[in-house]
Amino acid sequence: MTPFAPIRLQDEHVVLEPLSLDHAPALEAAAADGALWNLVVTSVPPPGQARSYVEKALQGQAEGHMLPFAVRETGNGDIIGSTRYYEIDAAVPRLAIGYTWYAKRWQKSHLNTACKRLLLRHAFETLGCVAVAFHTDVLAVGNDAFLMLHEEAFVAVEPLLATLRNRLGEAFRWVMASNRELPISEAVYGYPFNSQVLTLPDGGMCIVAPIESRQRPRPRAFLERVLAEDNPVREVHYLDVRQSMNNGGGPACLRQRIRLTDEERAAVKARVFLDAALGADLEAWIRRHYRDRLAVRDLADPALARESLTALDELTGILGLGSVYDFQQSPR
Repeated sequence: MTPFAPIRLQDEHVVLEPLSLDHAPALEAAAADGALWNLVVTSVPPPGQARSYVEKALQGQAEGHMLPFAVRETGNGDIIGSTRYYEIDAAVPRLAIGYTWYAKRWQKSHLNTACKRLLLRHAFETLGCVAVAFHTDVLAVGNDAFLMLHEEAFVAVEPLLATLRNRLGEAFRWVMASNRELPISEAVYGYPFNSQVLTLPDGGMCIVAPIESRQRPRPRAFLERVLAEDNPVREVHYLDVRQSMNNGGGPACLRQRIRLTDEERAAVKARVFLDAALGADLEAWIRRHYRDRLAVRDLADPALARESLTALDELTGILGLGSVYDFQQSPR
């Protein structure tokens, strides 16, 4: 058996069985519990398409980049969903876990934890993976009546686009990347959909993209196509956010945007809108409180905890947030 061959994994709660065509009827029944094919966050077979769903997953297995499973609950023996390894790179080795869905009655239960524990343990302890990824929400981004998406972003892309056309009218524009043009791995590692799309004063739009989107040829070519086509995008700007990534953040920080009306902005009493004065105060706060290095032994030093609480207390004051932490609301 090769390291990435189909395998049965189980514990007292769940059995992960190598996916086969025999599972198609049971998967169709599980998907009907909650009409899961309407979800846009994962891939679930619509009625009558469970067999083609399994065939496509098995094709990925035959090509060496997927290992799909059917999920069986041990209590009643029912097939309740599916999950898989994908983006397998045996040379590293590394993989991703996803394509996961469960019948509605089993969602938010212990079974997802059990499945992930089995998959992670097998990946790290048996397959010897050096990295395991979970990919979420990196395949579409929009602004006003413009949408930029990957063809794998939603389960039912065409109905979604039709709905948006009905709601947004003739102003709706979209650009969709195909797998051939932009493979999922390139979309994940190049981050083009972790961009912000912003409206400019003249009504046009610009894309602010992570610098990785410029450095990798396929994401760059896709964004250049967006720029060239008939849509509101007039500019693409690339931003280096690797310092944020090194500190535990990442390109997703570009998408953390909440649009406010003038009235809503005026109602915000905290000092959270960045200007030159606030930027200077935050930089000074960083210089006062950030250590220039941190060793493992420092994590056991009570002084570090006291420093952290002092820094948080001062930060909430700078931002005008009030006492939002428990330690600020009780005697120390």
